[in-house]
Amino acid sequence: MYHRDGAAWTGGEAIATDAKVWPMVRLSGEWLVFGGSGGLQFLRRTGATWTPTQTLALPGAVTSYDAVALHGLRAAAGVEVDDEAGSHREVVVFEREGDAWAAATTVPTSDEPW
Repeated sequence: MYHRDGAAWTGGEAIATDAKVWPMVRLSGEWLVFGGSGGLQFLRRTGATWTPTQTLALPGAVTSYDAVALHGLRAAAGVEVDDEAGSHREVVVFEREGDAWAAATTVPTSDEPW
């Protein structure tokens, strides 16, 4: 992670994660979310230190997180689902209370590519 101090960028420290692949990263204020084949991992910044607060594994029929967004108290993740209805995509909206994130709702999407 790098941070800007005036006109200079400093840092370069690595953030340890449990997952093997994290293709998506989003930052909003003091929060950072990684998304990918390992699920979602949320980190919170205090000063110059990033601390993992929660990792959400892929639930049930979800095979991957394809997209992730983060703003304020909400995060949204595009997921690929393979269940009895077949393979399809959904958007899962997460809400934060304190440092805890939980799925709040699921929104179906069309079968069109993202």
